[in-house]
Amino acid sequence: MPSAEIITIGTELLLGEIQDTNTRYLAKQLKEINVDLFRITMIGDNAVRIADAINGALSRADIVITTGGLGPTVDDPTRDAVALAFQTQTLFHPELWQEVEQRFLKRSLVPTENNRRQAFLPIGAVVIHNPVGTAPAFYMSRTNKLVISLPGVPREMETLTETAVIPLLKEKYQLQGIIKARVIHLAGIGESVVDAAIGEFEKMSNPTIGLLAHPGIVDIRIAAKANSLVEADQSINEIERQIVALFPGKIFGFDDETLCQCINRLLSEQGLTLSLRSSGLEEAWPSELAEGKLSSIRLEQLESPQPQLQNQYDPGQPDSIQVDARYTKSAEEGKLEFIQLTAKKVNRFNHVYNGPLSQGPVWAINNLFESVRQLLIENQQKGIE
Repeated sequence: MPSAEIITIGTELLLGEIQDTNTRYLAKQLKEINVDLFRITMIGDNAVRIADAINGALSRADIVITTGGLGPTVDDPTRDAVALAFQTQTLFHPELWQEVEQRFLKRSLVPTENNRRQAFLPIGAVVIHNPVGTAPAFYMSRTNKLVISLPGVPREMETLTETAVIPLLKEKYQLQGIIKARVIHLAGIGESVVDAAIGEFEKMSNPTIGLLAHPGIVDIRIAAKANSLVEADQSINEIERQIVALFPGKIFGFDDETLCQCINRLLSEQGLTLSLRSSGLEEAWPSELAEGKLSSIRLEQLESPQPQLQNQYDPGQPDSIQVDARYTKSAEEGKLEFIQLTAKKVNRFNHVYNGPLSQGPVWAINNLFESVRQLLIENQQKGIE
């Protein structure tokens, strides 16, 4: 199985001015064609440092994929960096310049002279034509190894990966197998408890079992290498069944389902809504919730930094679970207090968080939602409150 490294290029990435989404996409694509991704490097717009990074990656991996730095400006150095890594120079390709000109003309624009840079490639490079942008991509070979340079614009990078890079890798390395993963999401349980319960599974080689802890949530990842999706599913399903049986009541979803989505689904199934007022959590709400995409959950911000929490059920909001929450922090810990109201009961909660304070609000939100999920599970078992 070939190995790969990704080098993502751009000083704006190092400065935190933009978010790198390309590596996540590429990692998933490589996983699906059975290529092992061993390292991801982020580097600024410096040709010498990029060349050093490419040579270092080639000493460890079979495939090196770079993203970014193929634009028309002087701070787009990837072409020069790859040429430097291969101890060669760049060469102007008139036919590529004609392609660049034609794309500008289709938009009723005239390319500036600096756009000619996009028609230069390292000597020996094979062009990857870009139907959705102006900058062509390219690849170069060193013995049985490849350096593939892609644009940093996500739409262009994704298009070229799917139409050119994946077919190239499959053909060159005769890739036939796949890797499929399934993720089990748990809440209301600690990482160490989960780890102790699945310790024997974690010793397996195929499928492999791994843990990833988030504030208030633990993920179990099952990944299988196989020759087909059917074979991978068969390998995963039996292990998944055994693991799920170890955690009754703690699993809220699989793969892309979030805790918020789970709560929203349970509320909808039970004909309920969640009315949630909070203080100290406004910056940490998941985007799907803050943007109002979950129809059964309503958010409201408590204005006071130390608000009085409501302790009486509001009959004006029938068929609702009403929650007032307050999150505060000191120099050493975070504190979550909330009251959960239904037509028949009042539940009061106090939790203390001793982890990294930057993660405190996320921990608080996940704990709050887990308490609501447990209430909804009780409703399923006993009948709607």
